[in-house]
Amino acid sequence: MSRSLSARRDARRLAADAGLLVVAAAFVLPLAWVVLSAVDPHAGLRVKTPTGSPSATSTRSSPTRSPSPHC
Repeated sequence: MSRSLSARRDARRLAADAGLLVVAAAFVLPLAWVVLSAVDPHAGLRVKTPTGSPSATSTRSSPTRSPSPHC
């Protein structure tokens, strides 16, 4: 039996909504990454949630570099 017109329309609408959600996520996720990395003092290429506490991030000691002889 063939599906009714309204059922086909609903199926097409759901497919279109799912496609638009995927496109929206493709724009929102990188934007959220940029915004969150802007407030993270130790931002890198890995994705992680910000701690929100400055004391939690300041406990890491940064490695000291020796001066480069080529400068």
